[in-house]
Amino acid sequence: MIQSLSNQKVIIMMEVDEENMDKITDDIRDVINLIKVFEKEYNIPEEAVQQMRDKLEGVVKKIAAL
Repeated sequence: MIQSLSNQKVIIMMEVDEENMDKITDDIRDVINLIKVFEKEYNIPEEAVQQMRDKLEGVVKKIAAL
């Protein structure tokens, strides 16, 4: 995790087990599914929804690679 402190970056190392990683990726996928629901309920443009989904899927892939 990187946190910005003024112009400095601090890297915080933490140990995460496989079970927690799976939970995190599952939670992100739940958010991706909610975005699809919101697209229909709130008439969000399909392009915007796809961009959000692509970004979140990218995060899931990065987390899964850790």
